[in-house]
Amino acid sequence: MAQSIVRSSNQEPAAPGLAGFEGGSDSGVLEAAVEALNRMRYFHDLLEQGYRHAQQPGEDPDTLRTLRVSLGISLPELDLVPLWSRRAQDGTISIPFIDFLLDQFLESLERFRGDLREAPRARAMLRENPTSSGTNQWARAGHPAPTSLPILEDRFLSEAMLARLCGPRGVLDRILRRCENSISEGGAASARICGA
Repeated sequence: MAQSIVRSSNQEPAAPGLAGFEGGSDSGVLEAAVEALNRMRYFHDLLEQGYRHAQQPGEDPDTLRTLRVSLGISLPELDLVPLWSRRAQDGTISIPFIDFLLDQFLESLERFRGDLREAPRARAMLRENPTSSGTNQWARAGHPAPTSLPILEDRFLSEAMLARLCGPRGVLDRILRRCENSISEGGAASARICGA
């Protein structure tokens, strides 16, 4: 998805949204945004797989190990999130390390939005969605620093809340799609301006 953007010194500046960055080339900024996007996609997919596997435990989930390793995430226990996800008798669902996974998703979102000069909007993206009230504890501006290591605990949440959060077309899915669109539009605009 990342595009190589080459500019000579006499070319016009990069597209809006990618211009005006200190300390790096436009392609470097785009690469950093793509890396943050890939991290968001990994944590999103891991949460979605955990949610799906808890609903249908008989199906073998796809492994995200290759993506985890390529992103430099040295936490092999994350490979087991889908297999350890489960549904309780009362219908609530537990996804292991959910706090850590959400914190990492939001941290990557902030890095992505910061790379595109829109850092103040990062947490507001979750607040924009009226159905995301269950995510407010993670989206508050005063939220403590993200946990640096996953903590395994049985935290059971309602299926409806998890569906709104990490199910298909959930809040995290919509955020990810918006970020992917930003990359596509920014990369395409930069390529047009740079004559690539």
